[in-house]
Amino acid sequence: MALIKLNDQSLSAVTSAGLPTKSGSIINVTSSRFTGTANTTSSSFLTTGHNITVTPSSTSSKLMILGLGGAQTYAQVGEVRIRLYRKIGTGSFSDITGDINRIYMSSSFYNPIAFSYTDSPATTSSVTYEIYFRSGNGNNVYYSGTDLDKRQELTIMEIAG
Repeated sequence: MALIKLNDQSLSAVTSAGLPTKSGSIINVTSSRFTGTANTTSSSFLTTGHNITVTPSSTSSKLMILGLGGAQTYAQVGEVRIRLYRKIGTGSFSDITGDINRIYMSSSFYNPIAFSYTDSPATTSSVTYEIYFRSGNGNNVYYSGTDLDKRQELTIMEIAG
């Protein structure tokens, strides 16, 4: 029996739709909404509880993480630092970005957070990203604020390698 190739691609390079997956194509999009609130006065990075998990389809995939939301302080000057941590499979979380946002706030202001980060985890195991934060000056800071209309969003786009 003769081997049939589509667009000169082997069967393993053809998607279920029968078309080759081109490098740079977006092949999966996953989103996570966080409507809770986390607050701290700690100078150590702590989890906000906001995370998102994806299982890459290939070890050559890149993952673009987009974050949108805000931080807040009440009746005091505050500084909040935000970092993105990653866990692969059953491993532990580790910082992969350093400070992706460092926000100084005067009394009772809600400040927007927006970031993008492209990761190359080189795995087909589950990958979990989680937002960590800390107070930069010891005053109480909030991730998401205390109003429910201030939601945080994380979106991951898997990009074919």
